[in-house]
Amino acid sequence: YNGVSANNDGLNDFFQVLCLEYFPSNLVKIFNRAGVLVYEMAGYDINDHGRRFNGASNRGLQMGKDELPIGTYFYIVDKGDGSEAKVGYLELVR
Repeated sequence: YNGVSANNDGLNDFFQVLCLEYFPSNLVKIFNRAGVLVYEMAGYDINDHGRRFNGASNRGLQMGKDELPIGTYFYIVDKGDGSEAKVGYLELVR
């Protein structure tokens, strides 16, 4: 899925990377359009509220707030098993 609607309505509220829990050494990075790292999580887990991307930054400067603006972001998902990382984009809406 490449749509995140971080509005707490229970639908697409976070970035879903299915089956990533089977790769405990995984690493997920999300960048803004300028290429600045805005989110990074080792051991990404969609079942753990503290370990999944819900539209908030945990890296870089966001002008004093964690909530990222709507727009296009780019991700790198590394399963940590030596295979090639998956790259793509996601759309953040509210």
